Amino acid sequence: MPQKIGQVRIEAIALRKANPNITLEAVALECGVTKQRIYKIFKDEGIKRPVKPLPNCIQCGIILTSYKARLCSTRCELMKYYSSQPCFSCGAVIKMRKYILRYKLSKNQFKFFCDRQCYTKRNININKIMGKE
Repeated sequence: MPQKIGQVRIEAIALRKANPNITLEAVALECGVTKQRIYKIFKDEGIKRPVKPLPNCIQCGIILTSYKARLCSTRCELMKYYSSQPCFSCGAVIKMRKYILRYKLSKNQFKFFCDRQCYTKRNININKIMGKE
């Protein structure tokens, strides 16, 4: 036996108040009516759609001001081409272009150094250990 229209209206409004982010389709399934009927009920009652949260910047995580934007600034736009790697000798963070990193990894170069001094210091220590000096 179908429910009365007033009961569907009350049940749909109660569901939306209990969970403001519930979809029209989910409410329609619960009440046993169509999605268009739930839309009309909410429109008549003045119940607005749930507000979609603004996205975050994919580079730094700051909340954006537009739904279309993916990055927050030109700095983040430039930083998407860089990757951070630790120095193999001292552990300092090195910002390296991603295309250079991919090239080095393709050549099996897994050790990255922040400057020439760390590179030579690491090689001198290895030579001492191996007894080549």
